[in-house]
Amino acid sequence: MTGEATAPAGVLAWLGDTPLWRQRLWLLAGCFVLCWLWPSWTPLTEVDEARFCGAVQEMVTSGHYLLPTFNGWPRYQKPILYYWVQAASVKAFGVNETAARLPSALAMTLLVLLVHEILRRRLPGDARGRGAALLGAATLLGMPLTVVWGRAAVTDGLLTLFIAAACLALLGAELDEADAVRRRRWYLLAAAAAGLAVLTKGPVGAVIPALVWLVYHLSRRRLAFVAARVPWVSALGLFLLIAVPWYAATYLAVGPAFLQHFFVTENLQRYASASMEGHGWSSRLLGLVTYLPVLLFLAFPGSAWAVRDLLLPGGRREALPEPLGRLRRFAWVWLATVVGFFAISRTQLPSYIISAGGAVALLTAVHLYGGQSTTTTRRVLLGILGTVATLLLGGAAWALAQPGIPGPMGTLPLPALPAHLALGTLVLLGATYLLGLARWARRPEALAGWAVGGWLLCFACLALAGAPLVVQSAYGTTAAVGRALSTLPPGEPIITLTEHTSESVVYYARRPLIFKDNIDADFLAALHDALATHGHVVIATEESHVLALRTFGAVRVLTTVDGIAIVQVRRS
Repeated sequence: MTGEATAPAGVLAWLGDTPLWRQRLWLLAGCFVLCWLWPSWTPLTEVDEARFCGAVQEMVTSGHYLLPTFNGWPRYQKPILYYWVQAASVKAFGVNETAARLPSALAMTLLVLLVHEILRRRLPGDARGRGAALLGAATLLGMPLTVVWGRAAVTDGLLTLFIAAACLALLGAELDEADAVRRRRWYLLAAAAAGLAVLTKGPVGAVIPALVWLVYHLSRRRLAFVAARVPWVSALGLFLLIAVPWYAATYLAVGPAFLQHFFVTENLQRYASASMEGHGWSSRLLGLVTYLPVLLFLAFPGSAWAVRDLLLPGGRREALPEPLGRLRRFAWVWLATVVGFFAISRTQLPSYIISAGGAVALLTAVHLYGGQSTTTTRRVLLGILGTVATLLLGGAAWALAQPGIPGPMGTLPLPALPAHLALGTLVLLGATYLLGLARWARRPEALAGWAVGGWLLCFACLALAGAPLVVQSAYGTTAAVGRALSTLPPGEPIITLTEHTSESVVYYARRPLIFKDNIDADFLAALHDALATHGHVVIATEESHVLALRTFGAVRVLTTVDGIAIVQVRRS
């Protein structure tokens, strides 16, 4: 078995011959395992989940749905759509982690089904095309980039759905350019999706699809021709009708305060002026290249196919037939635009490039469909065995060198060896898969079937077992303390005097709190005000601080939760 031959259909044909209802059922099952089970037993994390969920809780309690507040203060960091969707979930299913994270899980599920449907319709209709469409959509379920933020109660999942919908609609307008009616509908769908994206997270929701459209048509030197055929009036009208009314309502309600803070501070300054909240690099060169390794890891296994597509465009030596060529070009423009746009930003977070996930899925599907063999079985085996040996030695040395697993509250109380072995297994599988795809895959679609399946199995184990354990270790105390505080009478003044709880304690306590880190002048001022107004105050603090509190009044310990004492201090 040393000769070279075209790879047989194999896995692609088998997957493509599977009934459509079963393909969708497989995708739904993957979404359920990776996105829907997680919220049921995992506490909220810091910082964004805590603030979004706390703000929505206050919104539902107060009945004021125009502008959110967190811990009693206006929250001007994000637009309103995600708050509304999350509020609807909370009203339907109650105040709990599952309801809070349900919108993101639903958005991820819709994204996977949308990408599958678009690929199924755009790839050739034979068994290989249907199989490649299924594997392309399945890669979204294996990408930490999409799954991690698809499980969190933050805007990124919903934003990714709308940006992907807008880009896929623009792709539809390109591929159906000869049909004026369908082309117009695609542009209107793109405008509507972009409007919803702007209402979810701001200008970036329209900028990304617009840049993708612009760069794509510039690359084909057809911008003027295509622009003349866009229904600008109706598309822009629909976009403005969706995106503008809420922003206008905020101006009528609070004047320019929200608009100035959101557009200037949270968007313009965050992007162009300075790294905010420590998210970015002082070196501009590092900032320009940082998303390349981030994308390679967080978009795996799809990123591996993107690497292979660079070495062997479209998976073949000759040019791809249409419309596959345009589909591949559009996917690369989409991917490069997202990475390039955020590489220039002064503030950088991994979640910023989540909207590239759909592009990676398209590339995976196109490359799989066009894939041909370029090497021999012997080289495949030698390459994989060499990679395994190298990574086993490196992984073992790395695991032995680590004293523990760092977490937001210090080293987490987790068994180090099993945790490192689990992570090492994922790294080993990923690196082996990447190397095999890049140079030594005789049957790339067979490798895709086995490796994507293996990766999903390992990733599911990590997502359902490892991640909840880490989060529970880091934020379980916060949830327990917050639930204890929620049993106190309404209107009770409460101060948290501890560094061992996060802001999500506001969500679990179901009331505004006063946050203090240590006994200093700020704490004494807050204590004095509470005692002067109410005659007493409840303080959640470490047991070691209880003795010091006795100098300020009569202290009664109400309860103790995970080393945090909840005490009542009264004026002497």
